[in-house]
Amino acid sequence: MKKLLVALLSLGLVFTVAGQAAASFDNGNLVQVVYSATGDEYATDLGSAASFTGTLESPAANVPADLTGYSVAYFGFSESLTGYEFYWATTSDTFLGASGNPNNASAFRSMYTFLDGVDGDNDGETLRSAVGVTSYNYVMNQNGTGAGIYGGWNPALQGEVDAAAHISGDESMYLYKYVFTETYAGLVTGNGTEYIAEIGASQVPVPGAVWMLGSALLGIVGVRRKKN
Repeated sequence: MKKLLVALLSLGLVFTVAGQAAASFDNGNLVQVVYSATGDEYATDLGSAASFTGTLESPAANVPADLTGYSVAYFGFSESLTGYEFYWATTSDTFLGASGNPNNASAFRSMYTFLDGVDGDNDGETLRSAVGVTSYNYVMNQNGTGAGIYGGWNPALQGEVDAAAHISGDESMYLYKYVFTETYAGLVTGNGTEYIAEIGASQVPVPGAVWMLGSALLGIVGVRRKKN
């Protein structure tokens, strides 16, 4: 009976892991791209864009230690039978406008396809050259001519920021969501001027083991003082 229970638990774990892996760069997920226009491109799947709160882990996953010369951008795209949802980030906390053209969905859709195709281990992280025709800088920045334009969706351009300043928590970005369906086109919040999340790095958490070690050391000091 015990062996059967262990086997069932193992099988359940396999299905759980497989289910998580299948979600890599999936429809509706938010993607962070850190890249150098003449170097590497790091893409990270941050999970469901709809449930993203704006808080990043610090230090961020899947990026180089030295971010000199790197930029960061965020985008998300959800497609259904009734329409599209676009997610994009800018450096402005005031809405600067979007193209409102569903034809721009092709760039978003292409990026998801390219990223999923190169994520062989399905861990939601990719590293590749930023100068290829399937790179973010080529597809979303219109062959590098418009940084932060998101395939023409964000004509105001302010869709990227210095990666080092952003990931260290010194500069925020602002995530917007636009819904385009057969019957509706517009921002989902407020009167068209509000962002849905401020993206910023969280404080580096102190691991529980460090707190325990600190408590133990204090205890030892206390015992030694008492003996003295």
